[in-house]
Amino acid sequence: MNYSRIFSLLIISLHICNMSVCAASFHTGPIECGLSSWINFPLNSDVYSAYNKFSVDGYFSYGKLKGFIGAPLLYTIDKKDSKKVDGETIYSSYYKGAIALGDLNMYIGYQIGNFQPRIGMVVPLGYPTNSGVWLGSKNVILKAGAGFSGDISQKLHLKFGGEIYVKYYICGYPEIEDALGKAGSWSIEPDLKLTTQPFKKWRFTFEALCGFKKFYPIWLKYGSFQGYELSSSIVPHISVSYDVKPKLYLSGKVGCGPGFKRKVEYKSEQPWRMSGYAVNLGIGMGFYP
Repeated sequence: MNYSRIFSLLIISLHICNMSVCAASFHTGPIECGLSSWINFPLNSDVYSAYNKFSVDGYFSYGKLKGFIGAPLLYTIDKKDSKKVDGETIYSSYYKGAIALGDLNMYIGYQIGNFQPRIGMVVPLGYPTNSGVWLGSKNVILKAGAGFSGDISQKLHLKFGGEIYVKYYICGYPEIEDALGKAGSWSIEPDLKLTTQPFKKWRFTFEALCGFKKFYPIWLKYGSFQGYELSSSIVPHISVSYDVKPKLYLSGKVGCGPGFKRKVEYKSEQPWRMSGYAVNLGIGMGFYP
């Protein structure tokens, strides 16, 4: 892993923040931290993958400029039903896990009324690439999109909001296994929210996390032919937050939804099919310094 590039990005970000702190209009918050578990269950199988993370995310503003930076500590555990021993497949259930810092995620945006155009990137933070479980993208990803919000009914305290991103895999460092094979992959990821506040300190949110990806994995490359995998998902969520103090709140969420895949391989092409479903559970807190 070429750490100098990551450190350079962090130093530049800290330098910008340091210059901005001197300005009266620089604001920090909310700072959010929490525990969550995203579990994927393949269809017609008793295996699963659980992505458990502790995340710390920070939001910043300087006038109309808005920013975000965050990184999770990720513990991934897979339940598998077979393994290779001396070239032979042994069918037996076992668990495999690994822990590491995941991907650094950041963006900068500009507020225009209720609309906020954004540009950012996702950078791997040095996790092992041979752990046998997913710990991150293994890739540098550029992303562009926007956040948006607005009132539906002030009388009913009903609001809408969300964000949408287009992500493009530009490739990884040469040391990252499989990174070059994924270059050119892309995804569209909408996140739509409907929020109501029926009581003074309570907020309830109905959310739909959606995604569509075209992925070029190296294991679908045959000579000069590059196969690809299409995937889509929609995971509805319900979340609730409670204002403990004016600058401190607690939150929790639960969600579940299906996923679909279609694979194009050398001399074969699979139709769209349901690949499984995902369950997401999370608790957290947020505060304003």
